[in-house]
Amino acid sequence: MKLKESIIPIFLTKLYCYHFLEDNILNECKKTFNLAINNYVEKFNLNSDSILGKIIHTEDLLNDSTAPLADFILNKSYDILVEQGYLMETFETFLIDFWGQSINKYASHFNHVHPYGSHISGFYFLDVPNSQTFPMFFDPRPSKVQNSLPFKFDSNHLDSKNFITTNVSPGDLIITNSWLGHGFEINLSEFPLNFIHFNIGVISKDNIYERE
Repeated sequence: MKLKESIIPIFLTKLYCYHFLEDNILNECKKTFNLAINNYVEKFNLNSDSILGKIIHTEDLLNDSTAPLADFILNKSYDILVEQGYLMETFETFLIDFWGQSINKYASHFNHVHPYGSHISGFYFLDVPNSQTFPMFFDPRPSKVQNSLPFKFDSNHLDSKNFITTNVSPGDLIITNSWLGHGFEINLSEFPLNFIHFNIGVISKDNIYERE
């Protein structure tokens, strides 16, 4: 039987992963992050026992030291939306959120997305425990998840899985669409998983869609 076959991937998303080869951005971001965490711990009089099982969220971390990272993320987010086929000529990206998270021992983070005008979200990892607390990304198609078959645990075929995990190291940057559900496995290490979390929005350059 003669046959012509073609496979067309549809409705996919991607993880855009980067790693700066120089340490200056990582070092400057860690200084800002550590100062914010220390201020939080002092403000609420926390200790090693009281933070067990907890996630600490810092205030906004944007300053002169972290601005190079934020600028890179803004520009790369714009390029990603263009690459995905969005008509971006009359729009520009802007920073909605840029804060630190510290996932301490026994803490985890459930599957969630970032709504309220966010189009791009991501993580810049600062400190990663040796035991790894893997970020998890979840299939955004509820009907597929509901009707899913068992998958092979040794399979590299992502089509069959309802979520994936990925290894990360200090200095890794992951950018993806805000509608992609994500979370973190439980941290069983004595050390926290620290990262900068961010959300990127899109606004009209000329406010052409703004209502009078």
